[in-house]
Amino acid sequence: MFIWKANVNSLPTKLSLHRRKVIENPLCPVCGRENESICHVLWSCNAAADVWADKESPVQKWHGVEEDFMDLWLKLTEKLPRQDLNLVATVMRNMWWRRNAFIFENIFKGPSELFLQAQGTLKGFIEANSEGDGAIKGGERQEEEVRWKGPRSGFVKVNWDASLDVEKKMKGVGIIVRDEVGEVMLSLCGSDPGLCNPVVAELQALWRALKLCAELQWNKVIFKGDALGIIQAVNRKECCWEWHGQVVDDIKLILQNRPN
Repeated sequence: MFIWKANVNSLPTKLSLHRRKVIENPLCPVCGRENESICHVLWSCNAAADVWADKESPVQKWHGVEEDFMDLWLKLTEKLPRQDLNLVATVMRNMWWRRNAFIFENIFKGPSELFLQAQGTLKGFIEANSEGDGAIKGGERQEEEVRWKGPRSGFVKVNWDASLDVEKKMKGVGIIVRDEVGEVMLSLCGSDPGLCNPVVAELQALWRALKLCAELQWNKVIFKGDALGIIQAVNRKECCWEWHGQVVDDIKLILQNRPN
């Protein structure tokens, strides 16, 4: 999902590319005044402020400059109802597309057009979701293994899981890697602020496990999780039209590029 990518700072902004020494100029291509961070593109830039001042905006009267996108998103999730939050997220995605169109095609859409496009996208999503195609039921879990079963010779097994702490508004991820005899080769656990639904938390845990193995160049890997809906979704050929479909697509792409 787009918002997830923004929260983990994986969007290729000018500032991000500059820090990686890919480009020399980190300034925003729209305003040309400040470094182009994710929060700048989606919130602080004058062009972004014009969008949020539109009459259709649920955050029209919000004030203040935000520097960290995760902090901003946490505030939005705390103060906005779900319907408005969905609209804000979709408009943010449209703003990113507008930014790309401006850079590569010299096209720049106005605020009202972004909101109309977002409303149409949400309407289409609701209609597609009502048909039940590609849905994930995060609550469906496989029966918990009574005994750990090792992978075949030459492989490692990765178990992954996620949890949510509603009271503390935190999500946690746990990953453990064992060889064929059960020896622990690596373990990872962590927590992040901000709540999400159980499905997204499980998807993020699987994505992190896949990226971890790719970084360590482990190709002979068996991934094991207990969220049946997640496993079915990433193995399904059909497109997932759920809100978290972008994360599912990212996972499918990583799996397709793996040699095993």
